[in-house]
Amino acid sequence: LNSLIKDSTSGEGLVYATIVDRAGVIKAHTDTSRIGSTAPALPAGEESRTEGATTSVTYRGPGGEHLMNLARPVTYSGKTLGEANVGISLDFIDGQIRRESLTIIVLSLFIVLLGISIAIMIGIGFARPISQLVLATQEIGKGNFQYRVERVRGDEFGDLASAFNYMSRELWKKLVMTKSFGSYVSPEILEMIMAHPDGDLLGGKRMEVTVVFTDIRGFTAYAEANPPERVVEHINAYFEIATRHI
Repeated sequence: LNSLIKDSTSGEGLVYATIVDRAGVIKAHTDTSRIGSTAPALPAGEESRTEGATTSVTYRGPGGEHLMNLARPVTYSGKTLGEANVGISLDFIDGQIRRESLTIIVLSLFIVLLGISIAIMIGIGFARPISQLVLATQEIGKGNFQYRVERVRGDEFGDLASAFNYMSRELWKKLVMTKSFGSYVSPEILEMIMAHPDGDLLGGKRMEVTVVFTDIRGFTAYAEANPPERVVEHINAYFEIATRHI
C-alpha cells in the first residue's frame, strides 16, 4: 500500500495520499510516521461535492494553503474495507492556470502582431504598384506618352503594368502620326488614316479624278486689307458655294 501511495503522489500538485481502514486508522500514508495513528478530521470545508462514490472537499490547510481532498471508499466483494484520500493543491492548479493563461495571452498577442505585420506587408505590396499606376496615369494625362511602368512582378499587377505600357506606346504612336500627317492632310483624311493604319491610304492608290483649279481675283490685296478672321469667314462662304456647284 505504501508503494502505491508513493507512486500516486509522484505527480506535481499532489500534496498527500492516505488509506484508512473502517475504524479510521491510517494503513498507508505519504508520511510513514503517521501510519497506525487515527486519521484526523478535515477542517471545515469551503465546498463539498459528491459525484458517484467520490467526495471532494475544499479547505484551507494549517499553513493557509488551498487544498482539495478527494475521498473514495475501498470496497471488495461489495464490502467497504476503508477509504482512500488524496490531497490536491488548488494553489498549484491556480498557478498552472495563470501560467497557461499568460502563455495563451502572449501567443495571442504574437499571433495578432504577426497578422498585423503580414497585413501591412500585403497592403504595401498592393499599394506600391497601384501608386505607380496612378503616377503613370497622371503622366499620360499630361501628354507624356513615353512614360513606362517598371514591370518587376509576375502576378496580375505585372500583367497590368505590361498592358499599361502597351497602351502608352500605342498612344504615342498615334500622337506621332497625328502630328506628322495633321500638317499635310485634312482632319477627315487623318481620321481615315488613323482608323485604317494598315490600309492602302498611306501607300497611295491609282485612280482617275477630275480636278478644278480656281482663283479669286484680287485676293492678295483683299487679304492684306482685312483681318484674318474676316478673310477666313469669306473663304469658307466661297468654298461652300463652289463645292456645292462642283
